[in-house]
Amino acid sequence: MYKRLVLLTVVLLLCTGVKAQRNFIFNTDITGFKYEGFSGNTYVYTANRLPKEDAKRIFTGITIIPTPNLTWEQAQERLQQMIKMPVQGNITYSNFKKEDISFNDYKAATLQFTMTEGGKPMQGYMALLFGNNTSVMFLGMDTENKGRYLEKFKASLKTMKLK
Repeated sequence: MYKRLVLLTVVLLLCTGVKAQRNFIFNTDITGFKYEGFSGNTYVYTANRLPKEDAKRIFTGITIIPTPNLTWEQAQERLQQMIKMPVQGNITYSNFKKEDISFNDYKAATLQFTMTEGGKPMQGYMALLFGNNTSVMFLGMDTENKGRYLEKFKASLKTMKLK
């Protein structure tokens, strides 16, 4: 259903193919996004329900993928791969800002970026978050490119608790 966004996340993570369980909770009140659904090991949160005809486009929202077998070193490699491969089909990535952060006994490798599709720029914030025995990939996309969600994505990530 969310093919382009799922493609982006799969390319970045090269996920294991293991059916992952929901292993997280976070505060959705910060963005106001609501749970949209689950597709292909991806949990999707949006401001408004996506009409079926819009399901294939990139949308403003948050996607979260449990990544049970990802190591810190692999996460660092995946982010570097994205930076080294700024063009994927008709999508380009630029303005990368990578940062490793820690909060509440978690560590995260984060990447802020601009994604352009068909000449339309969008803002993205990705984090690979690690707890003791589990990890998730958090991806926030702002398709309006106004930057109003970037700080909300960062704040939402810091409320995340891994199970």
